[in-house]
Amino acid sequence: MGDNIVSQMIDQHRNLKKVISNVVELSKEDNKEGEILQGLNEFKALIVKHLKLENEGFYDELIKQMEKGGQDITKTKTFIDEMKEIEKAVIAFLEDYSSEEKIKSNLEKFQKDIESVVSVLTLRIESEEAGVYSYWGLF
Repeated sequence: MGDNIVSQMIDQHRNLKKVISNVVELSKEDNKEGEILQGLNEFKALIVKHLKLENEGFYDELIKQMEKGGQDITKTKTFIDEMKEIEKAVIAFLEDYSSEEKIKSNLEKFQKDIESVVSVLTLRIESEEAGVYSYWGLF
């Protein structure tokens, strides 16, 4: 696993934020359910790819490196578990709004829910980039 995994994940974070921000803007306009769904589908494809790299590549390898270096991995594992809870909430949101009809019939709730998702996602991204990403290569 090369050192560029962190920069690759940070680039993915930027794309995720850009796509979800576009969806938020679309949700403020009338009759944009089709475009909203298209944006959500793009976001879902990006986040699934990102989570695969992060969970199966970065986190697994980081834990191995930390253990090999004799580090206590308790807090890191707790952090990873917290990140997985955020992941579940984001995936549940995407499932709740998986069709134009679901978005249209619950637009007001969708607008509140997407703001929460953006907030949680931003927190996760900032936590990862300021925290565990900086551990990469230390051990």
